[in-house]
Amino acid sequence: MGLSRRKLIFGSVFVAAALCAVFLFSEQAEAKVKGQCYFCHTMHNSQDGASMIVDSQIQGNIATDTDCQGCHSEPRENLLTYSCIGCHAINASAGDGIASLGGYDVPQVYYADTTETKELAAGNFIHIVNNDWTYGHNVHGFQPVGIDADVDSLLPPGYDSQMDPSTSKYDSWPYGGSLSPQQPLCAGTYGCHGNRNEESQTVAMIGSHHSDDSMLQFGSIDDTTQGGSPGTSFRFLSGVKGGEDDDWEYSAASDDHNEYFGADIGARTGQTSQSSVETMSEFCASCHGIFHMTGLSDGRGISPTNASPWIRHPSDFMIPSSAPYSNYVTYELTARVARTTLPDPASNDTQIGSNSIVFCLSCHKAHASRQPDMLRYSYSAMTTGGSSGSNKLCFACHTDK
Repeated sequence: MGLSRRKLIFGSVFVAAALCAVFLFSEQAEAKVKGQCYFCHTMHNSQDGASMIVDSQIQGNIATDTDCQGCHSEPRENLLTYSCIGCHAINASAGDGIASLGGYDVPQVYYADTTETKELAAGNFIHIVNNDWTYGHNVHGFQPVGIDADVDSLLPPGYDSQMDPSTSKYDSWPYGGSLSPQQPLCAGTYGCHGNRNEESQTVAMIGSHHSDDSMLQFGSIDDTTQGGSPGTSFRFLSGVKGGEDDDWEYSAASDDHNEYFGADIGARTGQTSQSSVETMSEFCASCHGIFHMTGLSDGRGISPTNASPWIRHPSDFMIPSSAPYSNYVTYELTARVARTTLPDPASNDTQIGSNSIVFCLSCHKAHASRQPDMLRYSYSAMTTGGSSGSNKLCFACHTDK
């Protein structure tokens, strides 16, 4: 081995060790990873004769220890031992929304405990396994490839490439490719998290878990410095701004929850493209554009016109302070709001004020829920005059019904 090569390797290892030392003893907010580097990375692909790729692949109703590379033979970038699912589905056969890895809390997206009080903010992918794909996003790894040919062969419902700000569009993925045919992934061009201009999930997430994300944490919220990279974006959703609850809403209440940045886009009805995103609804619209704006077509004959401001529930509009909405004054977990100004106190803002906006996650969860269409509540249970306690649901906003 040449001297320059040895210097390069030694320098790389030294820098990696130094970076680990920095974040191991960091006092940054909880969303930034902590712990020994080897919890997630390996310098080689084997130790004591065993592979260091330790993913779990979830198929159907069974969580097995099958290595993802049994199907995917691509090299594992970033020296990672876990894939997204491998790290965030540790509790697949037992456990709830938070797992422990090396003594540190790791949020879970798929876990055996389906108790509502044990569920994190985005929901639990187990609901699509226990039910079907209508209960959540049909992300690859949580259902067998081809479980529903109709679903797998379609673009996201309402997709319009003009509303997708990525350089590499979702519809660039040819059906029947080397990966699952057009099932969404966790990250990258065909997923939600990380840099969506990168096709590889792990490359799309480079550096994100190590970023200084203090501007997203209550007590130091700064929306002027949010969204510049996946690591400084709300939950690694590139560009999106918000406030991150320190336990991912494991203990959610009206004064203990995520906060979401919103913008009133009533004046932009009929928008047909977007080049960037800041709000959660704008992010959702990058895949489901025609549900967000009128004047678009998804190529299947669904083409709302500009003549009518909304043919679906309005999104990204200010909640009026007049009747019948004026009685919605205390934050309801089943009727979330976004804010034009993010509240910064650690207890969040329990009041629904003049800066509150209805947005996609007012009604839906991001991953999956125990209700069809990823709803936060049972749509069939909505009966006029049925408002009671915390089960207000639609009636939290529509108080005169």
